[in-house]
Amino acid sequence: IGRGFNYKTMDASIKANVEGIGLQQYNYQNLLLDVNLNNGAIKSNGTINDPNIKLNYTATANVNGTYPTIETTLRVDTIQLLPLHLYNDTLNASFTAYLKAADLDPEKMDVYALVDSSKINVSNKLYALDSIIAAATNIDGINTVYLKSQLADIDANGRFQYDKIAPSLLQYIDGHYNITDTVFGVINPQQISFKGIIKKDPIIESFAKGLDYGPIPFEGSFTSNVTDSALKLKLNMPFLQYQGNRISNGNLELVSVNSKIAAFVNSDTLQFGTNMLYKTAVNAVVAENNFNIAAVTKDKKDRDRFAIGTDIAR
Repeated sequence: IGRGFNYKTMDASIKANVEGIGLQQYNYQNLLLDVNLNNGAIKSNGTINDPNIKLNYTATANVNGTYPTIETTLRVDTIQLLPLHLYNDTLNASFTAYLKAADLDPEKMDVYALVDSSKINVSNKLYALDSIIAAATNIDGINTVYLKSQLADIDANGRFQYDKIAPSLLQYIDGHYNITDTVFGVINPQQISFKGIIKKDPIIESFAKGLDYGPIPFEGSFTSNVTDSALKLKLNMPFLQYQGNRISNGNLELVSVNSKIAAFVNSDTLQFGTNMLYKTAVNAVVAENNFNIAAVTKDKKDRDRFAIGTDIAR
């Protein structure tokens, strides 16, 4: 019921009571939806009361500007992904999520998100998850984004646009080694620095049986309008074990220098089943559409054991 066809100016009320709808070979039952549109101001609420998914939400939005503003709360009492054909093992969850997007302009995003009261059942093992908080702000042209959670912490900041940083990085790499035929055009200078840590947590390990690892810290930066030191990345891995394979004291460093992109991967030990490699080093260099890679390992007495190298040109 209402008037108009332009969602920014229309005045309308939409109510829906859906007894069933098929999606991904599952018939979702008992969906209620209520939406009111008033000259670009939108209010909505709804529920799903299905045996395998029970939730409710409220949401408000304003779509009059170039970018919409949104505020919504979602409460998931239960969702069971296996019967919904969304996961191939037992994976059930309940949580409350809140999102407030005051500005979705990719040049100066202002967003806050919170996931709280989370409980997850993975393969019939129950886990409680601490709050997950993510936010993006802009102060004096500097974008800041962060994620705080039980699983990982990430912080990033710089003068960048959210929709331009990835194309800018791809353009930079493509200038050293052609990986795409995409014509990027002119992209404003982008600059970002970041750091974080992937934390050791049983929830992560529960998704891959036989996985064990230590905390993995990382940091890096990218500045598109300089030649040397434009790209940096460091990552440390105390140990990572998956079933019978293990990496001990591994680290990765990626850096651009002398018009080249160079990567260095080192580890104290690499174990594949009953095979053990010591002090493995892999070096790779990309420049002028040439890709050079060399690897060497040692034995227990610190003598060279295996070495291999190759050049790939386009």
